[in-house]
Amino acid sequence: MLRIASANVNGIRAAHRRGFGDWLATRGCDVIALQEVRAQASKLPDGAFGDFHVALETGTLPGRNGVAVLTRRPPVAVRTWSGAALLGAPDEALTSIPAEDRVPLARGLSRFVAEGRYLEVDLADAPVTIACLYLPKGGLPDLVFALGDYIYEGGPGSSTIRKHPHRLCTTLEDYRLRYATYKTDPDLQELHATAPWIVTWDDHEIQDNWAGVHPKNGVPTDAWMARRIAAQQAYYENMPLRRSSAPVGSSIQLFRRLHWGDLATFHVLDTRQYRDLQACHDGGKTWWFTDCAEQEDPERTILGADQMQWLQDGMIEAGTTWQLLAQSVFFAKRDNAPGPTTTLGSDGWDGYRADRDQIVRTWDEHQVATPVVLTGDVHVHFANELKADFWEPDSSTLGVELVTTAVTSGGDGSDKAKGEDDVLAENPHIKYIKSRRGYVLSEYSTEELKVEYKTLDAVTVPGAEIQVDRTYVVPAGAPALHQA
Repeated sequence: MLRIASANVNGIRAAHRRGFGDWLATRGCDVIALQEVRAQASKLPDGAFGDFHVALETGTLPGRNGVAVLTRRPPVAVRTWSGAALLGAPDEALTSIPAEDRVPLARGLSRFVAEGRYLEVDLADAPVTIACLYLPKGGLPDLVFALGDYIYEGGPGSSTIRKHPHRLCTTLEDYRLRYATYKTDPDLQELHATAPWIVTWDDHEIQDNWAGVHPKNGVPTDAWMARRIAAQQAYYENMPLRRSSAPVGSSIQLFRRLHWGDLATFHVLDTRQYRDLQACHDGGKTWWFTDCAEQEDPERTILGADQMQWLQDGMIEAGTTWQLLAQSVFFAKRDNAPGPTTTLGSDGWDGYRADRDQIVRTWDEHQVATPVVLTGDVHVHFANELKADFWEPDSSTLGVELVTTAVTSGGDGSDKAKGEDDVLAENPHIKYIKSRRGYVLSEYSTEELKVEYKTLDAVTVPGAEIQVDRTYVVPAGAPALHQA
């Protein structure tokens, strides 16, 4: 079993901290005096501690009278309490908990471990900290996929969620300071502590809609390349990347492959560094064009020849139940205009149709096992079926695309996206759209993939609750979205 959270991470703020908390396993910790402990018992719901057990143990630290310990199994010869009963527990001496059952403690801290929160409690002094210890059903994700736009590079702006205190990023100092600013956010810190991250970038790590050697305006310059080199260095310094990704000259090695046993292969893509300039480019005024013939040019690429060959070889040879393509921009066809004309975006895969067609042909010709494309960028949830021919709705479904909304970018969002009805009508392979903030949680087994699209009604209001807006099941070996 593998649980993955995919998110377009930029703009995490404390306003939504409690709503995001069912994933991060934290809700409203209180610091209370020891004599108030029993009074708090009624505030915890039954089963709040999930499958964990809590024990009071004496003498575990020099000069300390006791600590509260989370254990994975009921400890032998140790009195344990679960749920609210902990808060009425006596403080008599207890025997030692076996080391192999112990969830590690951190002195004076309440942080995340693999499956929940832990904390140390001093029973001799008041006040004591009572842990939140709300473990979500099924536990925390095993991995977090961050699919680009970890930062915004712009100036202060007018956002009500996050206002950058500094200027537009153009130098190494600027980009380092921007990452440092983001990393002061306590919610982002908790997200990093929840599970290992697998990351790729999109555009805002450097500049909006940059493309290979081209800045947004489409005119390469020495100043632009210096800016790109600076941004790449800051990205490498601040992201969980291996030494093999260290920048060399003007390039950084971001496409790479990882494995989760024989269950899943992760092909992490770089859709920015090697791409051609966007089709029908007009200096960056718009990115949507009606009947743009250049989008069909077979010589145009979003991945570059080397990355494409690497991807094809890896997909053919993988042999796992699932193959995940972690990347940043919209993969499926998305016609935004009603009627006989076709209006497609040039920044996503619609603008590089030859590369997309080549990938889809590889799936078809080599019977690639259940491809799943993980996508960010658009700040809206989408669930898409990936067709052998997007212009033939009845053609075979060869994979699925899970597009995650932003965590907070764009504020609260709305129940309905702009132009949603037209998009659904023109693109029958698009099965679901939601313009609220949130993330996607996907759970993989040898039998099926279960996908939950998580949303919040508001990220600007503290205490907003996270909810599952839509659930799909994808059977292994039979790619299609089945609403559950």
